[in-house]
Amino acid sequence: MKILLAASYFLYPSSNGGAQMCRRVAHGLREAGHDVVVSCIDFVGERGKEFRTKWVEQDSYKVFAITPPERRAGYVQPLWRLKPSIQLSHIAQELCETTRPDLVYVNASLEIPDFSLVPHKLGIPTIFHVHCFGHLCAQQFLMDGNEQICSGPESLRKCFRCLQKDHGTPRQILEIISSFPIGSRLVTGFLGKARASSFQLYQGVKNIFAFTKELHQSVDAYIVTADSIAETETKYGAPKERIHILPHFLPEDRLKRSDRRDRAKGERARVGFFGRIAREKGFDLLVEALKKVNSKHPGLFDLWVISREGNPEDILKRFNGTTVSSERIRVFNNLTGAALNPVIAGLDVCIIPSLCLEIGPLTMLEAMAQGVPCIISDSVGMKSLIQDDHNGRLFPTGNVEVLRKILTDLLIRPDILETWKRQLPQIASEEEYITSLENIFHTITRAGKTQVCAG
Repeated sequence: MKILLAASYFLYPSSNGGAQMCRRVAHGLREAGHDVVVSCIDFVGERGKEFRTKWVEQDSYKVFAITPPERRAGYVQPLWRLKPSIQLSHIAQELCETTRPDLVYVNASLEIPDFSLVPHKLGIPTIFHVHCFGHLCAQQFLMDGNEQICSGPESLRKCFRCLQKDHGTPRQILEIISSFPIGSRLVTGFLGKARASSFQLYQGVKNIFAFTKELHQSVDAYIVTADSIAETETKYGAPKERIHILPHFLPEDRLKRSDRRDRAKGERARVGFFGRIAREKGFDLLVEALKKVNSKHPGLFDLWVISREGNPEDILKRFNGTTVSSERIRVFNNLTGAALNPVIAGLDVCIIPSLCLEIGPLTMLEAMAQGVPCIISDSVGMKSLIQDDHNGRLFPTGNVEVLRKILTDLLIRPDILETWKRQLPQIASEEEYITSLENIFHTITRAGKTQVCAG
């Protein structure tokens, strides 16, 4: 089968989860005998006024690299990624007509929305792999302006007001004025077309509603990691019958377990946090819970933070006024891939306190693969891997008191963790994942051929 993999991230030096996943999937599909062509964004190429394209080679793949145009200074419209471009549509159409794939697999695609829409018009089956919720909302993690999980796209005005909360008062006033036709003309006349477009937030919200509707009409299948993500996609309009659930996997080098050390009696427990230090990831919630634990039971834990954004001084400041000293905080910000295995294996427990709807964090799989139990918020995808109080714990999203209680119980009764470690689930391998992915591909291509014959 000839597969066109369209992604935002694939080329080096990108090392985020989307880039790693796309590279591993491309490798696995090629190993399984498929002809894989890749198209992705070139984030390091020199930008001009229009999209630029070129063929490059990476790891013996032919990669069709797309360099997007530069953005004007001061342009802060948050929905620019989901406004299809005539030029990008032409690029997608030409690439599909040139490569003639049997299927287009769109993976981590926020920067190239047209690749989700164009293949359908050419009669090519299209599969959309959900890696975040950026195709549904500018708030990629579906958190509203009050930092609560979004209740759904009830109206244009609701989404408009939600997005406005991230902006200052002067900007909000111009955005409200620009939401009316006469107001938009006045702002354009005063600021000029290029600058005024930055304030057309209401139009941006309309764009995303229109894009989502067309996406649902164009995509033959969605791939999500868990039931909860499928339910969210359905709530936002995706046809339920087109959604396929396929949990994430880990490559072989991440499944290889490093030697673990047994915690000595009286030694502080090592509590781990992976990933971006951002509001939606709940890092501050974890800090608050640990501060509460430390106030009643001082000296029970060390905090290990695995994050490229990790700065020891900034993290220590969050513990100001407590007895948590610098020697109890370790930050790992320069390791990636399998080099993290021994660090993760050194943890006693991993905390994933996300405030948002997580698609399915690889950090949870990486921890479990190294024999480390997890405590996760109940908004995390693939939470079915956790059997509450059997091999980990679930807690209500955003509830610092419940998290504090769980942490306290674990830290004063470390034997609980030892029991959990023996009950951790097996994580899918790359080979198992690719086999499941192939099954979905074959189902969709066969359905497409049947429709063509019937037509």
